[in-house]
Amino acid sequence: MSTGLLKRFDPRRLAAHDGGTGGTLTGEVDTTLMPRLREALAGDEPATASFELRVFRDKARRLVIEGNVHAELACECQRCLEPVTVPVDAQFALAVVDDEEAARNLPVELDPLLLEQEAEVDLPALVEDELILALPQIPMHEDVADCGERARIVKVDEEFDDSTKKENPFAVLKKLKNGNTDRGK
Repeated sequence: MSTGLLKRFDPRRLAAHDGGTGGTLTGEVDTTLMPRLREALAGDEPATASFELRVFRDKARRLVIEGNVHAELACECQRCLEPVTVPVDAQFALAVVDDEEAARNLPVELDPLLLEQEAEVDLPALVEDELILALPQIPMHEDVADCGERARIVKVDEEFDDSTKKENPFAVLKKLKNGNTDRGK
């Protein structure tokens, strides 16, 4: 099943698809539909996120959405503050729950997706959430050489004279401990 311009879907209905074995959704979502993600990106260039979702009921009869999303996103390099294209891939497994108690009782391999009865899943918001979670904490160019002028390492001035070493402030205590009471030297 393809999404086309699909923005919402009913996971219960999709899980019942094909005789109860579940269904899949594949497609692309434009980042212009993801305002929270756009705040984390550099520039205003829209990008496209591709996704594949599989919706089914597991052995415990939980409604599960498994999937992956991929996008090439323009982030701000934290070394040079210039744009860097970062590939973002996320794989996830969500269990649709209707309250926090059910969310607490999920196995560790499933994250909760709180959804009221008969409610539909907002597809762009779901893809946006997973991309935000998969964004690198500190996006950077892979090589410092790609960063340009701002990230050049400042060389130490060769004429710097380190011969003016300061005396250790605890040297006086060391002299007192060793029995040398001459405080002048």
